Amino acid sequence: MSVFRAIASMFSDRILAEETIRKQEEVYEGQKRLYPELEPHDHLAQVWLSRMAAAGHDPHDSTMQMLAYTETMQFACVPPPKCARALALFILYKENERVIEGSVEYQEEFEKLMSPVMKADEKGRMLELYAKYNPKRAAQMKQEDEAGG
Repeated sequence: MSVFRAIASMFSDRILAEETIRKQEEVYEGQKRLYPELEPHDHLAQVWLSRMAAAGHDPHDSTMQMLAYTETMQFACVPPPKCARALALFILYKENERVIEGSVEYQEEFEKLMSPVMKADEKGRMLELYAKYNPKRAAQMKQEDEAGG
């Protein structure tokens, strides 16, 4: 972020929102380039962990690692690369609720991105949607589920 945009973001909700979203998408794309063999959920978890690290949390802590996957599960059901944008909008909401509440555009975008996920969840088919974009992780989850119960 340029010095000008950093200063401007202190005064403009729109610039703050755009910078927050852009940064999360940038981290997601960077993760994809560094680890192309991993699935979208893995990349999203790293985005979330990078944001938590910026807030002073230890991204290597096992609880934080587990939370990263829990917090990003629903976004991993959104087609890539839109999943990164959905997560970014969620992060923006969590960190600065008034920015999202003041923008019908961001609210509608989030709803549009997450609507298929919510519908799949209501129908008990969220894991099917998840598996569409994260087949290796879904198979691993199914295997662990079968072994545990």
